[in-house]
Amino acid sequence: MLALIHPDAPLQSKPIVKRDRRNQVGRRLLDHERRLFALIGGEEQATPALRKAVADTAELALAAEKARASYLQDELSASDLLRFQDAAREAERALKEMSR
Repeated sequence: MLALIHPDAPLQSKPIVKRDRRNQVGRRLLDHERRLFALIGGEEQATPALRKAVADTAELALAAEKARASYLQDELSASDLLRFQDAAREAERALKEMSR
């Protein structure tokens, strides 16, 4: 399962989750990437830097999803949940700006 990483921590160069259709977390990560590529106009026109930004943003979205599940199980405070969600939203906003 995806470990919670503080949203202010620097992203690792190696992905946290394998993009694998055979497991649920990998499929969710791929779904986030597809949604983000659709948001910026498609994967075909994406530069390598934009592809990296999409991958990083998808991982943040997945971490926010995991944080929400932890919050619902009373394992995470509301302020921590908001930090994860804000980091994911900010990354998505930055991705939109990058694609323009």
